[in-house]
Amino acid sequence: MKYCLFLYFALIFLTGCRSENAPQLREKKFVFIDDLGREVSFDTLPNRIISMMPSITENIFAIGARDKLIGITTYCNFPPETKNIQKVGDLNPDYELITALNPDLIFIQSSTSASPMLNKFTQLGLNVFVANPTSINEIISHLETLGEICGRTENARKLCSDLSDRINFYSSSNGNKKVRAFVILSENPLTTVSGKTFLSSALELAGFLNIFSGEVNDFPVVSYEDVLKKNPEIIFLPVDSNSSIVPEMLNNLQNSLETTTAVKNKNIKFLNPDVILRSTPRLIYEIGEISSFN
Repeated sequence: MKYCLFLYFALIFLTGCRSENAPQLREKKFVFIDDLGREVSFDTLPNRIISMMPSITENIFAIGARDKLIGITTYCNFPPETKNIQKVGDLNPDYELITALNPDLIFIQSSTSASPMLNKFTQLGLNVFVANPTSINEIISHLETLGEICGRTENARKLCSDLSDRINFYSSSNGNKKVRAFVILSENPLTTVSGKTFLSSALELAGFLNIFSGEVNDFPVVSYEDVLKKNPEIIFLPVDSNSSIVPEMLNNLQNSLETTTAVKNKNIKFLNPDVILRSTPRLIYEIGEISSFN
């Protein structure tokens, strides 16, 4: 678990010569460490939360803390009740609106402290928690911490217990299966996922071996020649199967990867991007469905 909760720190007095007017140092009661190693602290747990991540929005609903949400992005589309929550922008936040909403905490996703969004929120004096889970187990730990932050500890604990049981079942059922898999996030440039991502972690639990798991970057750009050498047995496309771009994608795969086992056997599967690309309970539930492709 990348961040820990330290509950209810006592007031700490400065050491040294004491007098009636000696200065006192007051510690925050609630302290969390986010995924960038930043300390995020509160006197009281936050009641006004803005989520700049569809996954966090979904997870807040999942632990029964919808009442805490005062703002979300235009990408936050699940559950359906999100349509009734104030939208505060997308990748380009409406900073003026966000400031006016007076949030106690803002959740964002970033793998670097150089994030323009993080820096802007910090300059505005807003409290920010950076979440960037990279595995299925980290999704569980994030849910636990989210429960602590939102004051829904018991709800989160029950949810995580159920999810952990499912993960253990997937692991025992699919642990010996190693079907070579290739995930295409983008065709131009050809982009996939490394083993440092929760999507790769999910595929492993479903019994697949990510052929680019050893890449250094989280989302490496690869060549078709690289894919041909690794010869995937199945190809996953996180795209709506009814999308207008599907025929062209399939045609490109046929032309570029026709010698791979996956294309020869027409073993190309579509995955719901709103599920598979979000670090939520729905992704963990979906692992069972993905394993059926094995």
